[in-house]
Amino acid sequence: MTTSKPTVLFCVGATKAGTTWLHRYLQDHPQCATSFLKELHYFDFVENENFMRSVDRIIKRRVEMRFRLQEAEQEQRAYLYRQLAELDRWLSIIAERAENIPRYVAFLHSLNPTAKVVADITPAYSTLQASTIKSMVHLNGGDTRFIYIMRDPIDRMWSHIRMNTRRAKYKSKDMAVSADVILTQVENGQDPLMIARSDYAEALQKLESIVPERQRLVLFFEEFFNQDALNRICNFLEVDFEPAQSDDRIHEGIQLNWTSEQFYRMGRLLKPQYTAVEKQMGSLPARWHQHYDMLKVAL
Repeated sequence: MTTSKPTVLFCVGATKAGTTWLHRYLQDHPQCATSFLKELHYFDFVENENFMRSVDRIIKRRVEMRFRLQEAEQEQRAYLYRQLAELDRWLSIIAERAENIPRYVAFLHSLNPTAKVVADITPAYSTLQASTIKSMVHLNGGDTRFIYIMRDPIDRMWSHIRMNTRRAKYKSKDMAVSADVILTQVENGQDPLMIARSDYAEALQKLESIVPERQRLVLFFEEFFNQDALNRICNFLEVDFEPAQSDDRIHEGIQLNWTSEQFYRMGRLLKPQYTAVEKQMGSLPARWHQHYDMLKVAL
């Protein structure tokens, strides 16, 4: 890296594909820095002109943090005050309710002025318009990197459904019933966001057509939690290799297995993703092949 300012990394997805684990890893890496918020959502709010949603989210976090400060032990307070100061800096940017790329980049740089890499890990960015991703490539003087992590499509969607089941306001005492309701909504087109975040083919096409090859890294979730993958990430970011503190999965969601019927319902929606990713990547991990082979026989 030739500039004195840190490289800006965007992890653009996919949702439920290890992005929180990557956030934790980069937080612990001495040459990297991330916001403790993880998902800043700056560019989707710019694109949708919906800054108030982010303002409301940050104000809620500030209230929660104030309560935590009241009950925190003395040794925890300095850390919480740093988080609160970061929240206030971020709030001052999004409260403008208008695009301000220089302030956004300055905020990332401020996370750690001595870091080689600063990161915005927002899986929703995989659904951004091509024109927005193009503008992201060129910010920070063009010193940007993009990471995209793909998980077996059915595993990813089911994990997303389980997460939404846990959060659902209308959830039944029977989690299986709630999960099936959500899957039915997805099938009926009532949850276009879940479909969009499952569209690896579209995300890959945008990244490959817009982001220069040296600035993008595409990984499979199933091959992610090992030293080889960490070596690839560190080499890609031009930082020293650091071992992971843990390979534990984060935000696994409620424990709930799909039924055979639900598997094939998701398969009808997602089979084209297996075909497209195999064509674009050249090969698939074993877990993907297991599911893809079942779908090719039955559908």
